[in-house]
Amino acid sequence: MKTPSWMTSSYLPIGLDLSATGAKLLQLRTQGEGLAVVDAMRIEAPAALDEERPQDRLGPIMEALRRRWSVGGFHGRRCVIGLGQDLLRIRSIRQPRMPVEEADAAVALEARDRLGFAPEQQSEIGWIRAGEVRQSDQLRDEVIVVGALTEALEWLIEGVSDMGFRPVAVEPSFVASARCFERAGRRSSDSTVTRLLIDIGYGSTDLLILRGSTIAFYKTLTLGGRRMNELVAERLGLDAQAAWDLRRQRIQPGRRQIDGILDDRTEQAIFEAIRPVVDELSREIAMCVRYYAVSFTGARPQFALIVGGEAGEPHLVSHMQRGIGLPTYAGESLEGISLGGTLQGQDKSLFPEWSAAAGLSLRDSNVSIERRLVVASEKGREAAPTEAPEQDVEGRQAA
Repeated sequence: MKTPSWMTSSYLPIGLDLSATGAKLLQLRTQGEGLAVVDAMRIEAPAALDEERPQDRLGPIMEALRRRWSVGGFHGRRCVIGLGQDLLRIRSIRQPRMPVEEADAAVALEARDRLGFAPEQQSEIGWIRAGEVRQSDQLRDEVIVVGALTEALEWLIEGVSDMGFRPVAVEPSFVASARCFERAGRRSSDSTVTRLLIDIGYGSTDLLILRGSTIAFYKTLTLGGRRMNELVAERLGLDAQAAWDLRRQRIQPGRRQIDGILDDRTEQAIFEAIRPVVDELSREIAMCVRYYAVSFTGARPQFALIVGGEAGEPHLVSHMQRGIGLPTYAGESLEGISLGGTLQGQDKSLFPEWSAAAGLSLRDSNVSIERRLVVASEKGREAAPTEAPEQDVEGRQAA
């Protein structure tokens, strides 16, 4: 007799995607052989974006999260926290090809300086081995190095714990977004499919090239929703907050349904205002794709997916497709997942901004197979303060 799907259900951690402009919480559960949304919540709060310390930039969002998260229909307290460049420093470096133990030691030696940490600043460093790069007549490894100030991470984990969460891991949001779309590349026939993932956020855009289930290339572009808001404010004579609120009506499906669609004239004026940002992003991305095709081993991307908080901007996909020169689609972060909670009954194609939160919830499931940061060891310090040690495929501790 077949076991009913409800008897084989298990709850995954809550994915907490945190940035200086808000937080997204999403929890998945296994449902038979598939996945289902338990609940989802978006929290927006005025953000101290110009503050120097990460604690000051994220403080308003943490306070809003403290007040609201418990009213959601989430199950359990385990969570995985995703962070962007509000707390993290990320840089790609090249190394000679070497075993993981030697690469770990090499990263530990130079990563702090390459990420700009002062000698007196205590930090946590991790890295991912990405693609192979041709340099002269040699092949070298592209390594993505990620670091954060220990003080800021401890403040974050303590604050989240005080709310009643039980954090089990902290990782870069771009890794979580890649994991979300890794589900589409797990079949053996898809193992060589190369995809371009464009995650457009408020302050920056993460550009990833995924080859099967591997991150082969990563770059941050310093363009995003912040610059779009500034241009809309200038064109329409609004202050920054009013411009942001106006654009939210366009890019968040729920708010469009509640507030109504803007008149055609205003819609056109807004898009014409942000067009320079869209054009510049397209040019930068096209140059990155050309650079990847020349410098890296492996096939050129076959198509592009746009995700992130700004992905819902009308006409963005079609306009960027012309500039990038690849078939381009809005990434369906919840494709193949049964909707529940606050997302019940809504169109799955309308949620490209949930990719990081979904990927965070998937972290401990068997969906993810190659998404671990190797912790760069430092003498006399624990390697993974944010969770219990776990072994990756190469035997190193993972964080």
